Amino acid sequence: MDLEEKFWEDADEILQKKQPWSEALAEIKDKLTYPAIIEDNDEIEDQLETRWSEYHA
Repeated sequence: MDLEEKFWEDADEILQKKQPWSEALAEIKDKLTYPAIIEDNDEIEDQLETRWSEYHA
């Protein structure tokens, strides 16, 4: 499993929790040590928000 696959697996665990989007994003940025993947990457942040919305629809 490469780093990006691991990132999405770990991020999905956080996104599935019942919490506001802003808290989910903060937890991902705080706990997941993949700064090259998410740092200043609006596309990844948009994908994360889309996944979060799907989990909590």
